Amino acid sequence: KRARLKREPEGSSLELTMNFDRAWRQVGLALDRGGFTVEDRDRSQGFFYVRYIDPGLDREAPQRGIFSSLKSLFQSASGQTPKQYRMQVTAKDELAKVDIFDTKGQRLKGDEERLVAESMLKLLQEQLR
Repeated sequence: KRARLKREPEGSSLELTMNFDRAWRQVGLALDRGGFTVEDRDRSQGFFYVRYIDPGLDREAPQRGIFSSLKSLFQSASGQTPKQYRMQVTAKDELAKVDIFDTKGQRLKGDEERLVAESMLKLLQEQLR
């Protein structure tokens, strides 16, 4: 397994058995494939600035036609606006790590936010297989 979800008291992270350069490239590709909206990236700091809506919060949303897809670029079907997160890739030798923070650089706190972070990491993990 290249990617392993690691749960710790301070929050979940994703461990990758690869160096920073490879992890940066692979995470960028996985974000694109996983349906995240990457708004900006800062390779020197290891940050991807992404927008994401947890599909778990959207399960009750009605299915709509093609014209509503334009609106879905900015809102989910349930009317949620995607939240912005800061995803950071760090590495030491051949072990990289992906952590998720809010826009202020704080780890996600609270049960719902932690579930969203874990959902994002699981989606990323699936794309990295």
